Amino acid sequence: FEKITNTEGLDLNTITAIGKDGRGRIWLGLDGGLINVYDPASQTVSRIDDFRGFQINAFLAQSDSMFVGLNVGVSLYLINRREVKETYKSLGSLPVQTAVKNLFIRGRELWVATASGIAKTSLDLANLSAPQSWTNYYTAHGLPSVNVRAFAAHAGEFYAGTANGVAKWTGTTWINITGNIGS
Repeated sequence: FEKITNTEGLDLNTITAIGKDGRGRIWLGLDGGLINVYDPASQTVSRIDDFRGFQINAFLAQSDSMFVGLNVGVSLYLINRREVKETYKSLGSLPVQTAVKNLFIRGRELWVATASGIAKTSLDLANLSAPQSWTNYYTAHGLPSVNVRAFAAHAGEFYAGTANGVAKWTGTTWINITGNIGS
């Protein structure tokens, strides 16, 4: 284990999200919207200021880009250009500027977990800012709760962890598989 704090170059010690990019660098979302990127090879820390004033809740790398889950939606950050390409604040029928809890890429689909349900889109669509580019899932679609916290894939299956249990994706709907594990 290696301990990295403000003594080693972080701007703050309060971490709200952590992720890893394709180059092995560790992305740390800090309180107040700062991002520190730690490069283990050079043991250096760089700063990204583009999200000041937002809450960073999740990171998800996709080739040379990083999806950033915010308290107002999802941003696409272009790593090589060091710039925000766009921010998606209307995730289908979810309330505008819904806070993102987690992100997952399954094939060519981006899945977004929120406290109000799930939003899904195809990464092949041209305009992810348009609400109609997103599909939403709620308890009416089989989720044990709309408060979705995490996604996982295992043995070809896809799962959502919610405040009230676990659901498995069938390809068209969700099935509550919580059983006796409780919330």
